[in-house]
Amino acid sequence: DKRTKVHTIVTSTPNDDRYSWEVSSRVSPGMYKVRVQTTDNRHTCWSDSFRIRKRGIEFYYPSARTTWETGKRALIKYLATGQGPTFFKRHPVRVTLLKSDNRFYKTIRGRHNDDGFYWVPPDSIPTGKYKVKVNTLDNKLSATSEVFRIQKIKDGVKYSSWPAATNNPSTPK
Repeated sequence: DKRTKVHTIVTSTPNDDRYSWEVSSRVSPGMYKVRVQTTDNRHTCWSDSFRIRKRGIEFYYPSARTTWETGKRALIKYLATGQGPTFFKRHPVRVTLLKSDNRFYKTIRGRHNDDGFYWVPPDSIPTGKYKVKVNTLDNKLSATSEVFRIQKIKDGVKYSSWPAATNNPSTPK
């Protein structure tokens, strides 16, 4: 087939039923198959189709529909796309909390080797709109979440939408 592009992964390797490799940045995103062939070209087999994604980091949580409450556990979840399952083990990331206008607010984790974790926003964070940014320590890859909300909680009461004292029916006149 003239549309087929061939990229040699390795010309020879021991016949031990496995071979690990890192996808080159020169390989374009798309659907691929791997062909395994004996060095004498007498036997060939093909893998099932699989997708190679663009290298990057993709956010799952928080999303635009997320509201975190201070003092309560919140999920931060992201995935390295096109990197392989051990990417974060080899390339630690920094996780930061940004104001919605991208101004730095606070480092959540300075060096993290996984694809997500739980974090408890401290009571010192004011109610407002925020984003979470994840970037590799070498700054080659990064991703920023959608804007989401953090609400300040004190003694179990949400302080994000208190009415003015003159409109509060329990306030003496």
